[in-house]
Amino acid sequence: MTPGLMAKERKQFRFPPGYGDNKIVLLVRDPWWVFSYWEIRRDKEDEAISRIESAGERAGKSVVRVYDVTDVNFNGKNAHTYFDIDLKGLANNWYINVNMPDRAWVVEIGILSDKGNFYALARSNMVKTPRFGMSDQLDAEWMMPEEEYWKMFGLSG
Repeated sequence: MTPGLMAKERKQFRFPPGYGDNKIVLLVRDPWWVFSYWEIRRDKEDEAISRIESAGERAGKSVVRVYDVTDVNFNGKNAHTYFDIDLKGLANNWYINVNMPDRAWVVEIGILSDKGNFYALARSNMVKTPRFGMSDQLDAEWMMPEEEYWKMFGLSG
């Protein structure tokens, strides 16, 4: 194969804009932040809009709903609390400030109707943000004098 032909073949390759999935994924960034990315098929969106209209409502805005599901076997309705993030444009990912370390989280992406009802398009996996501060796990191999421990604890924020 000639070098010119190989270069031409490389130029033709393009990553696809999507993979035809209908899913949302949640990842932990740190004790206060999570990151979510998603792909929603158009037919899934159209199906939800039809359900909204069948219920006598109008499709409102797209939102990511963030649920605190700490110590809960989440069924979609039994979260401790939740909050919504309005989506604008063609967003397909979002950093989310959950502002509470050591908690479990699930997100759904969906459509909020004009009457305030939420119609989910996809639900994420569950993640748990780490606790804030140094680990409370002690290992004899890594033991340090108490004075140094408190010095490091102070430096950790």
